[in-house]
Amino acid sequence: MQDLVVLSQDTVVARYIKNQLEIVCPNLIPLYLKRTRNLEKWLAERAIDSHRTNSRLLKRMLRLQEKDDVNTVLAVHAATITDTYWVKPLNSKLTYEEVRFKSNDFAEVALNGDSSGFNIPFQHTPELTNIGSYEKCWKIKDNHWYMYKKEPLDSLFSEIYISKLGKLLGCNVVDYNRYDQNIICCKDFTDNATMNFEDAQGLIPENKEFDFLYNFKIFYNINRQIGKDYADMLYLDAVCMNVDRHIHNYGVLRNIETGEILQLAPNFDNNISLMYNGNRLEPVKGFITDYTEFFKSIKDIYTPPIISPEIVNQAFVETAKQFSVKEIGELKQQMNVIEFILNSQKYIEQNVRLYATCKTYKKFKV
Repeated sequence: MQDLVVLSQDTVVARYIKNQLEIVCPNLIPLYLKRTRNLEKWLAERAIDSHRTNSRLLKRMLRLQEKDDVNTVLAVHAATITDTYWVKPLNSKLTYEEVRFKSNDFAEVALNGDSSGFNIPFQHTPELTNIGSYEKCWKIKDNHWYMYKKEPLDSLFSEIYISKLGKLLGCNVVDYNRYDQNIICCKDFTDNATMNFEDAQGLIPENKEFDFLYNFKIFYNINRQIGKDYADMLYLDAVCMNVDRHIHNYGVLRNIETGEILQLAPNFDNNISLMYNGNRLEPVKGFITDYTEFFKSIKDIYTPPIISPEIVNQAFVETAKQFSVKEIGELKQQMNVIEFILNSQKYIEQNVRLYATCKTYKKFKV
């Protein structure tokens, strides 16, 4: 790979020379690069998922000669919508203003496979660094970026419902809403990269991905609220049977000027939950086991959200407004969402003393 400079806005944070990464600004460098110094993997994981049908179409329309992940990302200098990091050749005079995204004429190509994109010359599009396995795109509206993602009906409902439930419980969650028949929409939670989003792998090694207590200790040691938000996310995962939580679909928001970790990013990507996982009313106890062990270990310092029948039902009512009567009927045949969540919560309560008696803050050894 060629020699490169890694930047945050126009501040050089690292240099990559002769396949070696030299950290220049440790406070501002991406957390993953600080932890591993593996620039090639960091670049590759910023690339659009090559398994998406519209990904292949997009690359063809853009006339990309090299279609591997690293070269795909380098075609747009590794810039993304959700952070201010990017790269350029060692002696390049490019500035962040020249590479940051201001428009996206390939949104419909990425989302719907619109073939009219063949008439558009190559442009600097955020779709090449729009990761994830579902067809999706970024669109700008009133100077703000919005994510649009195509999903099947059960996933669409799960994403919106968990968003509404989390809001009612006072959790830190993304506000999802239905945009069209099979498309969901949400606003960029970095507010046009006024904060940097970094997924959890910047702090957590892959071999610790499912060690909930280890991860909680890392977040709690940053500050108590981040620890609480992480535990709240896991609680929702447990009662809603989210089988797809991994270190790439949650993370932290950082101050772009100082590098300080400000908060856990809002909870997102809950589409592989609830009825997506089959027709049932009772919790899958084997799935919840790891969560109950985790909650037992932090029961003296953490109180989970209080889930009541009224709140669970209200979230359903608010979500159902975005679906037809026929669609709701079809979904209810797959799973009674309210009863499933309440049964899952009841199972956890039977195995864990949920409500903390001690609020003493303490630093953990990791």
